[in-house]
Amino acid sequence: MDKQKAIIDKIIEDAETKAAEIISIANAEAEKSIADGNSWAESYKSEQNAILNAANEDKVLRRKTVAELDVKKIVLKAKQDAIESVFDSAYKKLCSLNKAEYLSFVKKLLEKYAEENDTVILSSDNIISEKDLSDLKVVSDKHLAVAAEKGDFIGGGMVFR
Repeated sequence: MDKQKAIIDKIIEDAETKAAEIISIANAEAEKSIADGNSWAESYKSEQNAILNAANEDKVLRRKTVAELDVKKIVLKAKQDAIESVFDSAYKKLCSLNKAEYLSFVKKLLEKYAEENDTVILSSDNIISEKDLSDLKVVSDKHLAVAAEKGDFIGGGMVFR
């Protein structure tokens, strides 16, 4: 039994390490994307400023506003792409967990974030059942309610206060 727990703990530790590596790589890529976006945006902004200087004051004001919005859109898009990449990686990692690993992960989340008398709702496509969740010690310790109805969302679960 101890060997099995040690193996499971090692698998979880390896999974957490791999997830941290994936997130680190995604963050580095995101920073590069943001830097590239900022560089391009600064170049674009400089070009737009040259055009604006040739126009009248009213046009200058409007074009400057447009350029600033474009810069913000580009930076926002780079950030969104980075965040999407991180979430995709994390989602794939979570989807690759077997039932025992996933249940252990959920247990740790509930121990850390659930509060007394919260209600937990599982998604309809969850790999763990209400019984699996109810059998966790943390559920009884924190007096958590496990909803019988399934949530209308994809994957995982939600905790409500």
